[in-house]
Amino acid sequence: MMEIPKSINDKLQHMEDVYAVLRKNKITFTKTQATKIVGSRAMLERLRASGKIRVIIHNVAYRKGQWECNAEDVLRHAHDKPAKNRNSS
Repeated sequence: MMEIPKSINDKLQHMEDVYAVLRKNKITFTKTQATKIVGSRAMLERLRASGKIRVIIHNVAYRKGQWECNAEDVLRHAHDKPAKNRNSS
């Protein structure tokens, strides 16, 4: 088995510490914030439907109920959009 370099292992441990803080403090993102982090509303809906992102919806009977997305789940599925090439023809 290949050994993970110490610098990478330290960074992974730091991320786990960040996730633990988010989990312990029950930090959430709104639907709009989570959408920006995961890349699109469709992606957020798919992640929610598959159970990968836990969501609490307030005022479920109301058409536009407020979402509270679990911050740890959202950050685990964060997606960095590539910059659009404005110079392409």
